[in-house]
Amino acid sequence: MITRLRTSKEAKEILIRLNSSLRLSSNAILLRYAISRSIQTNKNVINDPEAQVVNNSGFEITRSTLFGENEIVYKLLMGCENMNDEEFFPQITNMHIERGLRLMEKDYKLAGNKEKFFLNYIKKLHE
Repeated sequence: MITRLRTSKEAKEILIRLNSSLRLSSNAILLRYAISRSIQTNKNVINDPEAQVVNNSGFEITRSTLFGENEIVYKLLMGCENMNDEEFFPQITNMHIERGLRLMEKDYKLAGNKEKFFLNYIKKLHE
């Protein structure tokens, strides 16, 4: 079982920029938001160019830090319940992180500040 995931260098840079603006307590929280933001698109992550992992020289996180006890919930939300473990983690998970971080960065730029970003994020959850 693979226990570590490494993002692309570009995703790491986005993560650093977002965390400096949003000031959350950990990168794991931002990565969970990124996964949920990616899932919101309702587009297949496998065929999406925004989700492609170009390299793996970025931020590293362990499976347990990212998911905790909720891994099965994420697996179901990502539609991976019938996939083998190596496809789900790190492959599909990393693709959702890549796409989600890119979308979150665009969302933040449109919002302009932390408060508006989170208000818009909450609205998207209810759409």
